[in-house]
Amino acid sequence: IMAAVPAYLQSRDSYSTGYVSSRNVTFTNAVANGNLVIVAVSAYRAENSPVINSVTDNKGNVYTKISQVPVIPSGDDHISLWYANNVVGGSSFRVTSTPSQPSYVSIAIHEYSGLGAVDQVRGANGSGASSDTGITSPTLGGNELVFGAIMHLSFGNPSATAGTGFTIRRKLTNRTSYQSLVTEDRSVVSTGEGFKATLAWGSSVPWQGIVAVLRSSDTPTPTPSPTPTPTPTPTPTPTPSPTPTPTPGQHPVVPGQQVAYTSSTADRPYLLFLPNNYSTQAPEGGWPTIVFLHGYGIVVAGDDVNLIRMEDLPSMVDQTPDFQFVVVSPRLYSSDAPNFWLTDSAVTSIMSLIDEIQANYNVNAQKLNLTGYSMGAGATWNIALKYPSRFHTVAPAAGFYGYPPYVPSNICDLAGTPIWAFHGALDDQVPLSAQQQLVDAVRACGNTNVNFSIFPNRSHMIGDLAFYNNYELYNWMMSIAP
Repeated sequence: IMAAVPAYLQSRDSYSTGYVSSRNVTFTNAVANGNLVIVAVSAYRAENSPVINSVTDNKGNVYTKISQVPVIPSGDDHISLWYANNVVGGSSFRVTSTPSQPSYVSIAIHEYSGLGAVDQVRGANGSGASSDTGITSPTLGGNELVFGAIMHLSFGNPSATAGTGFTIRRKLTNRTSYQSLVTEDRSVVSTGEGFKATLAWGSSVPWQGIVAVLRSSDTPTPTPSPTPTPTPTPTPTPTPSPTPTPTPGQHPVVPGQQVAYTSSTADRPYLLFLPNNYSTQAPEGGWPTIVFLHGYGIVVAGDDVNLIRMEDLPSMVDQTPDFQFVVVSPRLYSSDAPNFWLTDSAVTSIMSLIDEIQANYNVNAQKLNLTGYSMGAGATWNIALKYPSRFHTVAPAAGFYGYPPYVPSNICDLAGTPIWAFHGALDDQVPLSAQQQLVDAVRACGNTNVNFSIFPNRSHMIGDLAFYNNYELYNWMMSIAP
């Protein structure tokens, strides 16, 4: 039997902007039955030594730890590799990693065909402008894949150049913890030698890395399993695969999932989440809605609408199918520069998208909540002041108004709007004073329903505290009468 030739198919990545108890990421395209999924995960927590306890997916596949290489005897960071072979595939294939304690987590997932078991593995650590995992023990030979995962922890974002013969698949830089995770691979025809993974950095950094060699499967195309996708809650209706730019003008009902669409009225891509009981247990008057506006970091990452899933509220609903809000997360284009959410065209497109959602879904127009992080929080203040009668509540995190920040003359237009603002006391990107002056001013207008949560030991990255599983905020939204 001729051995299969390994083939790379797709990959995705995600990282947290704060300490989290889990982190997930969803493949853009459907995963084929019988293929192999490789997961690289790194974790960081200051003055602790987190490890990744488990990797799971929403299809019921079992993941085996390839290596938890103790590349640093005692430290604050950790890297590990996991894989699941002969997987039950399907669309909306989501992988979740769980650290031993809340940590900054970066995860990169990869789909391959033609791969079987792990042959050899090796890990190393060091410091410098290049990384070298060292050579593995001799392999069994044949068509094989050499997969490298290397991370650094430094206060910078150095360039990364793949090792000889390798192709970089994912490069994540966590802006909060300055932790970067890079994955690379190469296909080889082995005669029994060992292999290593190398990477060149743009500057000297502390690093740790793992190389794994995986054997080809026995047949070119694995036979798909007839077993249906084992999920805790069967999908009520056929679901389209989330893609960055689906056909505009469609308004399907996909409960319990967050799906990417393009607005038919605003030419604006967005993510839409509907609760898993959307069709069966709608509250009187329709579902409450949250509109979430992402920060500048998503623009820097690229134009793919699915990158919004890295933000904390979209990330949370990816893992919480029973969240009792409809969540709409519109996407900026890089071409919206330089003013992004603050341009008149962007504001108009957001309001058009809101009108479109309200016209096509069972939502309560009197319970429309506006939220945003960083640049999106600045837009939250701006849009709420332009359309104060449209919003049930507003909840900006690391917010401001204008640049340089100031208090607008119409601030009292929000005198009747419930507000819950969030800020880090140590924020060096948007000073605390930028949002404090807005809160003080709207309170002076007589608004008695203004909360301001200041996190004393946090800087700019506060999305996890403001939005991720912050049910105090969501219960507050629910409790306020229209």
